[in-house]
Amino acid sequence: MAMDRTKAFPKNIEFDITLTFKGSPKGSYVRSVVPNPELITVAQHHSFVELPDDGFEKREFDPRSGAYPFSYYDYATPVEESLIKRFIPGHRLEKKNPDAEVSEAVEPIIYYLDNGTP
Repeated sequence: MAMDRTKAFPKNIEFDITLTFKGSPKGSYVRSVVPNPELITVAQHHSFVELPDDGFEKREFDPRSGAYPFSYYDYATPVEESLIKRFIPGHRLEKKNPDAEVSEAVEPIIYYLDNGTP
């Protein structure tokens, strides 16, 4: 079994697993897309990422924002609230000089582009 995509970093761990499910298919959809509907094998990728500290503020998604949300189901949510939680991915930027109107960031955002990027 190749473990090419299994990697460990200081703040995250990445790995792939292969799952095989065995059972009796009930509908016609599974039969139409797999060679053997009683055995289905799928590949799944997992990312375990360190959560931010308590100083990080999440930004709730608003469809008017133009941003793409990430969402998840929070099964610990009170009954009167929606299980689906939607937030906007964000960066924590802190000023080196908090008193200045404009200041460099303590940790600037750095994007790396592949050499094949046009």
